[in-house]
Amino acid sequence: MVVWLGNPRFHTAFVSPGHATKCEMNKSFLSRIDNPADLSLEGQQESIVENCVDPTHDDDTTLVDLDALFSAAPLPALPQSAVRLLEISQDPQKGPDDFAEVLQYDPALASQVLRFVNSSYFGFRNKLSSVKQGITLVGIRTIKNFVLWTAVFSTAPDPKCRAFALESFRHDALRRGLFAKSLGRLLDAEDLDETFTAALLQDIAVPFLVKEFPEQYTALLQQRKDDCIRLSQLEREKFGWTHSDAAHTLFERWNLPSKISDLVQSHTDVDKLIVQPDCKAETLAVALSSMLPADCDQEWHECERLDEYYRRIEIDRMPTLQELLVEVDQAFVEIATSLGVGANVWTLAERHAEALREAATSGFREQERVDVLHGANSVSETLEEASMTSAMFENTAVYSTLGGDPDLGELVEMFVEEMPDRIAALQQAFDCGDVKELRCLAHQLKGAAGSYGFDQLTPLAAAVEFSTSENDPEEKIQKTLQELIGVGQQLRAGTPN
Repeated sequence: MVVWLGNPRFHTAFVSPGHATKCEMNKSFLSRIDNPADLSLEGQQESIVENCVDPTHDDDTTLVDLDALFSAAPLPALPQSAVRLLEISQDPQKGPDDFAEVLQYDPALASQVLRFVNSSYFGFRNKLSSVKQGITLVGIRTIKNFVLWTAVFSTAPDPKCRAFALESFRHDALRRGLFAKSLGRLLDAEDLDETFTAALLQDIAVPFLVKEFPEQYTALLQQRKDDCIRLSQLEREKFGWTHSDAAHTLFERWNLPSKISDLVQSHTDVDKLIVQPDCKAETLAVALSSMLPADCDQEWHECERLDEYYRRIEIDRMPTLQELLVEVDQAFVEIATSLGVGANVWTLAERHAEALREAATSGFREQERVDVLHGANSVSETLEEASMTSAMFENTAVYSTLGGDPDLGELVEMFVEEMPDRIAALQQAFDCGDVKELRCLAHQLKGAAGSYGFDQLTPLAAAVEFSTSENDPEEKIQKTLQELIGVGQQLRAGTPN
């Protein structure tokens, strides 16, 4: 039985356990395999996947049973030494001697462990020559998780797909792991090692899926890049699940720790997690790490949204996102160099600064979009519209068009609660004469307002951005800013009575 769940716009489908519907297979890319035992290691597009289409919504939606997929596909086994170390780690009576004894029978893995503990990331003054000494100094949990992600990545196939590069994939994974661990430390996460490992392994199912569905994932990965859409959203629309669900299934078959598996499975739900007051630090850190750019991305399309979510974290002495990214970049170079992963030609801090500069100087390109949306032929008409909007909503409550949406209502409420802080930041930038910061803040608010259903605010924020871009007199900038602030103070959550 096929069950269609959630918002019909996303056409999300799941297979009820034990009731997979037998449907006509899409012969253009999948071959019907009646006997999974006949599958060769090379495969032929092996699968007992079946194409199930929701007849009322999306004819391109393909339903795939993940359990069946991973049962049929010839998955590689984890190295025995890694499996044994995972078993030992579950016994509180076992210590460094037991770990070292297992590693002595796997020279290659022991060598990797030594390189890891001797990296500048740990900063030991003297080089360690004993595996046991290294385990004692950095801790069993750290070594266990290092062995785990080393073993898992050793099994990842290289699908030789033009839209996927395994070396870049490793770079992305390490960067996400380090970001989650640094953020987890700030959030007082209970287990930083598992936070690091879960973030690092969050996309591990992707190379397996690309190998199984090369045509489909080539198209999905290209669409993600071209249209700035999350891969998980495209997967839900196409298959009814995401790569995080696939990873969860994969980890169960490998008997990996359930906590890591659960953290990986939830990482694609970042928009929901950010509004949960009881969200665990580890869960949030892993989810936010998924918003970092990939090696192949020419633009960091989730930069502004990550900035916004990061600002919602209320912790004393919280570093700026730029400062955190500098720390992550340094750790990446230290570990990547020691492990022979290879360092990037760019850094997260550089990408972040570049994205903010682009946001602050893109007023003229954005103007073309605003012209189309609002029917304006010039900046002056946009400014005139802003003044009319200000007069229209003076001392009048302004509600979001999404205020009554059961899925987005909480996000709208949070946006309204944050508005005083945004207004204060705008005013402070103006008072300090920081035109660049004022322009950047106005640009961010212009985009965010529309996303949260407050279209009334968009032309007002655009007016401030354009006014600062044109180097208008201070009096004119102040006028547009006060109009923006006036309407911003009238924002309300919910719906009109």
